[in-house]
Amino acid sequence: MDEPSTPLDAFAVERAIQAAAPAVLFASPRLVRRIIRADRDVSLAMARTPHREIAVLDSRRLAEVADDVLALPADLASRVAVVARPAADRGDAAGGAETLREYWRLVFHALLDLEAPAAIARASDAAAGLLPPDVATEAREVLVQEGLLDHEANDREL
Repeated sequence: MDEPSTPLDAFAVERAIQAAAPAVLFASPRLVRRIIRADRDVSLAMARTPHREIAVLDSRRLAEVADDVLALPADLASRVAVVARPAADRGDAAGGAETLREYWRLVFHALLDLEAPAAIARASDAAAGLLPPDVATEAREVLVQEGLLDHEANDREL
């Protein structure tokens, strides 16, 4: 006979995640949607908030849009991800395991969203010197003619 599953302590999970990834904050799904709408200036009339489970933004911007409803730690990272807290009760025996899996899925996605811009910039810097000068010049001319690159663009944008 199956033993009843132990209830998941969601706040303990969140504390453990925040200890490992201090730039990740948790909030209710409704609050995350509100932060996204305020940050992106999306009206309430829009039925679905884009990318509505995770908001990645500058900590100063987060303070502007949510300081009145979200207690922000004093030692907040410069860029943060506010993640919608998964539903703790899934209504089945595997509820705790499913909720934990959902936490990790959301946190993984949030960390990708936080790190992707810097990784792309580093890759772009590294790739800038890979093209031989004559190939880079030709590529620039073609892209400018096609309207895909501004005439004043630098080598990093190429």
